[in-house]
Amino acid sequence: MLSELPKEKVHTQRGYNGIAEFQGCLSIGGQKVMTQTAHLTVEGMSCEGCAKRLREALEGVDGVSAVAVVLDGGQVAVAYDPAVITVAGLREAVEETGFDAVP
Repeated sequence: MLSELPKEKVHTQRGYNGIAEFQGCLSIGGQKVMTQTAHLTVEGMSCEGCAKRLREALEGVDGVSAVAVVLDGGQVAVAYDPAVITVAGLREAVEETGFDAVP
């Protein structure tokens, strides 16, 4: 569980199968934000450059506070504010980056 997030993004690859669990209440700039974690399976990533491109794209989405990408198996965990973005919106961002988000 991540209790506080500094102004910069958090990148971690710990937890179940290398995917981080981000959940709870983050404090960003003194403002509390409730987060949830979306676990996505993404097809089409073939190298670390792909993983980096996807991570950076998701980090740029409003409402996203942290992203973890595991290239092997195409697993992605995204901590997000459900008041700002939905899982469908996250999937759309993945697809706009050129990858397939598997349901």
